[in-house]
Amino acid sequence: MRNKVPKLIDQRPGYEAIAEDGRGNVNHLITLVANGDRIYMVISAGPKGHAKSEDAVRFRDSFRLLGGPPPSQSADSSSE
Repeated sequence: MRNKVPKLIDQRPGYEAIAEDGRGNVNHLITLVANGDRIYMVISAGPKGHAKSEDAVRFRDSFRLLGGPPPSQSADSSSE
């Protein structure tokens, strides 16, 4: 794991990470998000530098979560 950051994914809180294989040859963009009682993980893998490529981002952004609206933003702002 090279990097992990919190990220809004389809208007829901989640995480995005960049990882490599042990030799640094394969690069992964990993996205995790919870929706209701389920957790979804989208992984895109490719050669070195893939995780920051337009192809990896386009693949990640092609997914949409179904099954209800995202959590209310007012609930998050009340805890600040």
